[in-house]
Amino acid sequence: MERVIVKGRLIEASNGEDDFVLKFEGSDYFLAEELEELPSKTVTVRYWISDEELTDEQRIEQTILTYTGGLYANYCMCYSEITGYLYTNHDLMVGNHDLLTEFGNHIGKYLYLEVDIH
Repeated sequence: MERVIVKGRLIEASNGEDDFVLKFEGSDYFLAEELEELPSKTVTVRYWISDEELTDEQRIEQTILTYTGGLYANYCMCYSEITGYLYTNHDLMVGNHDLLTEFGNHIGKYLYLEVDIH
């Protein structure tokens, strides 16, 4: 089993004409973009959202949200040769759980995300 951990303070960013893209403060990559290279396999996702970064012990003590299912991560800016920028697709789904929508409700909070690839 492989484990991927991404963490940081969530912020809203702009990319092209898309004004609502989630990323970590100080990161060059958008959240869905950071995970889209993972294999499309079954994964278990655990995450903690807090005002500040938690220690390992604090994370263990807190309630953990866990989702298991197929991973779909996608980040793609779409253009037309005639009109230029059209739209951006950005998705981060585990099973039927839309993690970008969930995380979007916590802008400014600290996110610690573990992804176990089975």
